Amino acid sequence: MNNIDLKTVKIAMVKVALVDDHKILVDSLKMSLKDEPEIEVAITAYNGKELMEALKSTEVDIVLLDINMPEMDGIETIKVLKKDYPNINVIILSTLDETRLIRQILKLGAMGYVLKNTSKDELVRAINVVYGNNFYFTPSIQKALTPYIKEKPVKVKRKAYPSEGHHGALTKRELEILKLIVEEHTGAEIADILFISKNTVETHRKNMVQKLGVKNIVGLVKYAIKHGLVDN
Repeated sequence: MNNIDLKTVKIAMVKVALVDDHKILVDSLKMSLKDEPEIEVAITAYNGKELMEALKSTEVDIVLLDINMPEMDGIETIKVLKKDYPNINVIILSTLDETRLIRQILKLGAMGYVLKNTSKDELVRAINVVYGNNFYFTPSIQKALTPYIKEKPVKVKRKAYPSEGHHGALTKRELEILKLIVEEHTGAEIADILFISKNTVETHRKNMVQKLGVKNIVGLVKYAIKHGLVDN
C-alpha cells in the first residue's frame, strides 16, 4: 500500500448557501464564516426563488435557511429542495422556537434547527454535524422536543445502511479522513492536516462506522482496502 502524498490531499470544503431576507444578517454570517477553512459560502440569497436560480449554476452541500421570507418562504423552499436537490441538507436558521413549527419543518426534511442568536462555534458545529448526515438542534430546541419525541417520534427517516457495500454514501470529507486513517494518522494529526477540529474528525469516523456497517477503526481500514478505496 503506497503512502498518500499529504501535499496533494485536497481539502473538501463544505459548500454552504445562506438564505435570509435580511441582508445585514446574510453579510454578517458570510463574514463570520470566512475564517473557517473547511466552510465556503458559495451562495447568498434573500429568498427561496433566488436560491433556486443560483443552484442552477452552483453546487452546495448545505442550505442555511430562514423561514419567513418574501416571494418564496422557507417552508416552500424546503419542499422544492427535497424534490429537486435531495442531496442538499437543510439547516433552519430562525428566531422562532415553536415546537409545532419545528416538527412540521422536520417532517419536510430539514436536518437542523438553529436559533439566530446562536454563537459562531455552535453554527459551525451544526454545519459539520449535518454535513455528516446527522441531525442537529440548538440545545434549547432539543429540550423542547424531548417530550414530543418520547410520546410520538418525529417521522423523519434517517438514512439506513445495510451491513456492507455502501461506501457510495460516504461524503468527500469522509473519504479524505478514511484515507488518512488507513495511513495510520491519529485523530489529532488528521485534524491538523485537514484544518478541522479533532471532534469533527471523531464525528465523521462514527458516521463512517455506521454507514459501512463495521465496528471500529480496524474495520474501516479493512473495508477501505477490500473495496479499493485506497491505493494498494
